[in-house]
Amino acid sequence: MLFRRVGGAGGRRLNLSSNDAWLLHPQTKPDSYIKLLPKIMESIRAGSVPPGQCGNSELNLAAWEKFLSD
Repeated sequence: MLFRRVGGAGGRRLNLSSNDAWLLHPQTKPDSYIKLLPKIMESIRAGSVPPGQCGNSELNLAAWEKFLSD
């Protein structure tokens, strides 16, 4: 909805092609997300991402919870 609305108003969507670029957009921000956020950021900086997150712009919180607890 956001992309359609902004696009219809003349805005542009930027798709980053660099492997160093990241955009993880959580649909919700439950307490578990806030608690895990520092570990998620640290893991991304280290180049370590759960397979369940790959290819998704929306944050897969369940994949991150499992990945970071292993």
